[in-house]
Amino acid sequence: MGCCGECCVPPKESREPIRYDPDFKGPVHNRSCTDIIWLILFILFLGVWGYVGYYSITRGNIENLLAPIDSKGRRCGLDSGLEDKKYLVFFDISKCLSPDSPIVGCSTPQVCVSKCPERFIRFGTELTPATMEQLRSSMVCTDDVNVRDMTYNQAMQYIKENKCAPYVLQSQPALYLCYKNYEYYRDNPVGLYQTTNLKGYAESIFSKKETWMALLVAGAILILILLLVVIFLRNRISIATALIREGSKAVTSIKSTIFFPIFPWVLQCVVMAYGVFIFMLILSIGENAFGVANIKNDTTCDCGGLYTEEGQSCDPAAFALQCRDTAGGACKMAICHFMGIKNPHSVVYLHLINLLGFFWTLFFISGVSDMILASTFSRWYWTFHKKDLPFFTLTSGIFQTLRYHLGTVAFGALIIAIVRVIRVILEYIDHKLKKFDNPLSRAIMCCCKCFFWCLESFLKFINKNAYIMCAVHGHSFCKSARDAFSLLMRNIVRVVVLDKVMDFIFFLSKLLISIGVGFAVYYLLQAQFVYDLTQGAQLHYNYIPAIILSIATYLICTIFFNVYAMAVDTLFLCFLEDCERNDGSAEKPYFMSKNLMKIVSKRNKQP
Repeated sequence: MGCCGECCVPPKESREPIRYDPDFKGPVHNRSCTDIIWLILFILFLGVWGYVGYYSITRGNIENLLAPIDSKGRRCGLDSGLEDKKYLVFFDISKCLSPDSPIVGCSTPQVCVSKCPERFIRFGTELTPATMEQLRSSMVCTDDVNVRDMTYNQAMQYIKENKCAPYVLQSQPALYLCYKNYEYYRDNPVGLYQTTNLKGYAESIFSKKETWMALLVAGAILILILLLVVIFLRNRISIATALIREGSKAVTSIKSTIFFPIFPWVLQCVVMAYGVFIFMLILSIGENAFGVANIKNDTTCDCGGLYTEEGQSCDPAAFALQCRDTAGGACKMAICHFMGIKNPHSVVYLHLINLLGFFWTLFFISGVSDMILASTFSRWYWTFHKKDLPFFTLTSGIFQTLRYHLGTVAFGALIIAIVRVIRVILEYIDHKLKKFDNPLSRAIMCCCKCFFWCLESFLKFINKNAYIMCAVHGHSFCKSARDAFSLLMRNIVRVVVLDKVMDFIFFLSKLLISIGVGFAVYYLLQAQFVYDLTQGAQLHYNYIPAIILSIATYLICTIFFNVYAMAVDTLFLCFLEDCERNDGSAEKPYFMSKNLMKIVSKRNKQP
């Protein structure tokens, strides 16, 4: 039911080759539920995680975190004088798109408004003395401008002085707004496309002989290493490539496995969206804290002696009534500023529960997917005549996993989730310690992060192979992990070679597919029919959509190549067990393919 003493110290027989069992005919059919207690704990924890979500939804408010900030650092809808102005308008959004603009923020005034613009207006061309009264209410200006009494000449002067917006964009959904902005800047170029800084930088780098010499030396070293590896490990590389071919045959025989990753991926996307949403809500739990800002710098602001210190607690509505300018208006500089949210102490525990639930559920879904595929491909391997493979092999693997081994997956996922939570906590501590420039603390944190990264990678390796052994033999997590680890340690060189060869081949395949799609998109956008379809509009940077689609292709390939990786890992364990369990005689024939038997110099004797 759990990890007991038997999986802590492997017994002597676990280090010996697997003995022949006349009753073993592939994955065990008569099996029982494994690690039930961990499945019960997982279900109970999901209930707790759901309650944390309900608690956060009823007490949190994401709007407090997402409130926009104007050019003066005030939060729209929260700070004094801005309670009814929840939206933010940029005077000239094109400056945010310019490569010469700052990396963080935009070099254009940003003003809080009570409602977003309802239509697209170019004040430079549409504003005239006749239309002044009609367009007055649509103008967006800074606080020191009196829009109500402003004349046409004053409006044009304020636009030149950057105190009023030269244009306003209609508030629309994001995709539609991007399309309208594209149309506008296509017809009214603002110099964004004329820059050649990136191109010039690239040309300067690759025009130096030192760059090409460094690339030549690195390439020569890499080729030499690969050559030595191929020479000394050629036999084991042959086994690895043969197993990859066998994995391709298995996937081809059970074509439904190609589309199977879509369902776990959708579930994982739902879990990620829920976890991030709850994280934002937990951050917003608590009371809004407001403090006085710029009270000493604003000499014309009179608060009747109520507010005299910077950061003094205040209420925005009361501050707006109690503090006035000498002219009778609102204070120009002094404000009751939003300082943050005072979170209760329980928020820390809510974050930990949400973090553990987030990773535990993600790894659980991934583990269920791995075990289903392991069950499917192990049935394919242990079917002596592949034409006798049942049609509903994948369905049988799904039923077997959901019926008997969800507890085993929950236990394995919990182990990795705990390590991942520790890694996240270490990253948070490291972020907090960065303001203390201490070499000792940096070294300790680096060692801790490295250790837990290695531990997580090792546990993922053990988990995957434990799921495979559990899918074949139906044992608990501990016994399956112990048997898989012992089997792999007896064939450690084969394991290392297969792992590296498979990673290299799969990475190269994903890279070639992604690059191929990128080049295809790049040259497709230069085709004549695209030019005719867009009515002569030219895309200035063809490589931008090509790069985006290449990255998307690589991510999609990663999802589907995991099926092939799981097939190879499953067939490899089955191959190792087949080599130890059988000897090729009529009573104990090998289940491996003729190609594999030829590579390892084995054959089945004719009866």
